[in-house]
Amino acid sequence: MGDDRKPDALKDLDARLRAARAEHQEDGPDSPRAENTRAQNWAWRIAIEMVVAVAFGGGIGWLLDTWLDTMPIFLILFFLLGAGAGFRNVYRAAAAINKAAWDEDQRDDASQASDDGTDSKRGGKK
Repeated sequence: MGDDRKPDALKDLDARLRAARAEHQEDGPDSPRAENTRAQNWAWRIAIEMVVAVAFGGGIGWLLDTWLDTMPIFLILFFLLGAGAGFRNVYRAAAAINKAAWDEDQRDDASQASDDGTDSKRGGKK
């Protein structure tokens, strides 16, 4: 019936899985795929921090306005505070990104200098 084709399909699936695993293992921490993933992670972190801060501030303001029956004073105030907190978080995340990139550049420069036989501090030969 359809059982005689099943082993061929499983062998084909096994071959594709092995090829995918081998391709994934070739991707090291310095591969373009890993770099792209890190960039996407940073972008998601920044977006989520901004959205959460604004939503949290707006939610607190809305709850206070509902509780105190003062619409929309606290909503506006806490929305602006949430936006400020979100911008602060984005600034801190961007500073962390810059520091990570700076540290990576320094490591690359140091390893290149040691490969060239030069002293990176003095610019001359060792």
